[in-house]
Amino acid sequence: MLQILLVDDEKDALEALEWKLNNYIDNVEITTCNSPIEAIKIINEQKPDVVFLDIQMPEMDGFTMIEKVENRDFNLIFTTAHDEFALKAIKVSAIDYLLKPVDKDELLASMDKIKKSKKGDLLENKLQLLLNNLNDNNHDKINISADGKVYLLDKD
Repeated sequence: MLQILLVDDEKDALEALEWKLNNYIDNVEITTCNSPIEAIKIINEQKPDVVFLDIQMPEMDGFTMIEKVENRDFNLIFTTAHDEFALKAIKVSAIDYLLKPVDKDELLASMDKIKKSKKGDLLENKLQLLLNNLNDNNHDKINISADGKVYLLDKD
């Protein structure tokens, strides 16, 4: 299940994006928030996989909010009506930059990028586990992870 946080001060934009995600993307759990200050608390508590973030909001802009997040272990997608912030979004490592109203095909492409990066992370973790096992000579067994299971094999 992919945990998604939507942050936007515009109620209509929040509802439209939530509807598209629920109807076009499988296995998502969505939390919505209209305050960047509240969003920081939610990020720290719930640790979402993806944050869709508006840029221009009354309390603080999206870039300031991102600077205030302590542990940024999520994929960031900016959603905004303004195209002049795209370069700045890239500099803060956003996965994508979607203009409102968010287009279905662009949304699907963004989510596909995230799913591919998650698969890459999983493969990287499995390779790291294998390397750790091969480099650790103090154990008689090695752990091999395959098909969602961990197998203990003798080194001999």
